[in-house]
Amino acid sequence: MAVIPLDTEALRERTLEARVDLHLCQAGFGVNPYLERRARMDELRRLDRMSDAELARIGLSRETLVAHVFSGPAA
Repeated sequence: MAVIPLDTEALRERTLEARVDLHLCQAGFGVNPYLERRARMDELRRLDRMSDAELARIGLSRETLVAHVFSGPAA
C-alpha cells in the first residue's frame, strides 16, 4: 500500500470517495453502482473545492455535500 502525505490532492480524493461509499451504502445501494457514482463525481469535486464560506452561501456544508449531490437525478 502506498503512503499518501496528508496534504495531497490524492488524499482529498480518497476521502471524498470514502464519503461517497459510505453514503451509498447507507442509502441501501450496497455495492456502489459504478455508473451512478461516475455521473456525479465531477459535481461533487467542484463543490468540494469551494471554501466553507462559499458552501454556506449556497446553503451547503462540507458534511452535506455527498447527500446533496446524490439526492436527485444525475445530470
